Amino acid sequence: GTHGDVLPFVSLALALQTKGHRIRIATHETHRSLVAKYDVEYYPLAGDPKQLSEWMVETGGTIAGEVLHIKSAKMTMLQEIVTTIWPAVTEADPGDPLKRPFTADAIIANPVAFGHVHVAEALNIPLHIMFPQPWVGTHAFPHPMSGLSNSAPPSELNMQSYAAVDNSMWIGNAVMINTWRRKELHLPTLRFGSVRGAV
Repeated sequence: GTHGDVLPFVSLALALQTKGHRIRIATHETHRSLVAKYDVEYYPLAGDPKQLSEWMVETGGTIAGEVLHIKSAKMTMLQEIVTTIWPAVTEADPGDPLKRPFTADAIIANPVAFGHVHVAEALNIPLHIMFPQPWVGTHAFPHPMSGLSNSAPPSELNMQSYAAVDNSMWIGNAVMINTWRRKELHLPTLRFGSVRGAV
């Protein structure tokens, strides 16, 4: 994510460290020095946050924009990001000279970090989603990527927008995610409609 995506996780990491927890932030290599500055452990995820932000601007941040601007380079980058999530929760940081082993006991993730729910399932650990916008269905606001107005009154349409975006994202990524689930995580294939928010 962006610098602004990472800083709330740094604040949370610092608070959890004061309670005695060992914390690791997994994000793009661009943010290693930011995380290290606060003495929080780090793991590099693949992907270029600048390019991801450019694509988000290009699509208008909506699922319809995503469909209109499909790029093979974007799909390749998403796959690279996803494949680095498993080692982020199970392996030593490749940049750590001490090569300290690591296995997550819980995951706190940005919802757009594809793959979090699958690695949590593989490790049989809790997953907590943290995001400044609603990402779980509510009548109060539409899904941030739905393209619906945030100023509209609470409605069933707002609630339905979450399933619509989840399903659209799943259709576009199901083959990649299921292949990774089977080959890397040794988890069963997920079928369309069987899980909401499974990307």
